[in-house]
Amino acid sequence: MVNSLRRRIALRRQRLEGTERLISSGTVFYGAPLLAHYVTSKAGVIGFTRTLARELGEYHINVNAIAPGRTISINEVDETREALNQQRLQARSIKRNEMPQDLVGIIRAILDHSRYALAISFAVFPIFGR
Repeated sequence: MVNSLRRRIALRRQRLEGTERLISSGTVFYGAPLLAHYVTSKAGVIGFTRTLARELGEYHINVNAIAPGRTISINEVDETREALNQQRLQARSIKRNEMPQDLVGIIRAILDHSRYALAISFAVFPIFGR
């Protein structure tokens, strides 16, 4: 990930514009028992996002991240997973499963280079119905 990101940033610095988007996880904001390794790595993505935003701002490169919650993206027929999904659903303020299409709007917004999105950088957008 880092080497690919370095190459993209080098190209953007030459053009003096661009946007980078990273993906973290909503678990950073509420923790997850027995997943310290996962939550810690996703928290690192948030720190990385904010550091890159500071470093690349002078080149007019926006750096943002999304932090989605549990997103249903495969056909989950496993009874254990379904029970866990129902338990998580009850803890949400918006009582419905998060689907991949729920992420599209915010991703489009942070990729937008129009005058409305030029100042969006350093941001982490949590996307979950908590």
